[in-house]
Amino acid sequence: MLKIYCPHCQMHLEEEDFSYSGEALIARPNNPSSISDDEWGDYLFMRKNPKGRHVEQWQHSSGCRKFFVIERNTIDNTIYSSYTMIQASKEIKHETN
Repeated sequence: MLKIYCPHCQMHLEEEDFSYSGEALIARPNNPSSISDDEWGDYLFMRKNPKGRHVEQWQHSSGCRKFFVIERNTIDNTIYSSYTMIQASKEIKHETN
C-alpha cells in the first residue's frame, strides 16, 4: 500500500484515497493540425512504461478532488516528491513537442 502526500491538503494518506491518472506533463503538440494522424495518435495514446523513476498524475478522489504530480519509482514504489500541477510544470523537466 502506498502512502501518498497530497500537496493541496498537505496530508499523507493511503493509496485508496487517490486515483491514478497516468503519465504526467505530456506536452500537447504546438500545431496539432500540422501533424500526421499517426503522430496525433501517438500523442493521445502512447505512454511510457518505464522501469524506475517516473512522473505520474494522481487525483485526490476522496478528498479535495484536485490533480497533482508525484515522482515515483515503479520498481519499489518509493515516492520521491509530490507537487501541485503548477509546481510540477516549473520544477520537473519534461519533454516538449
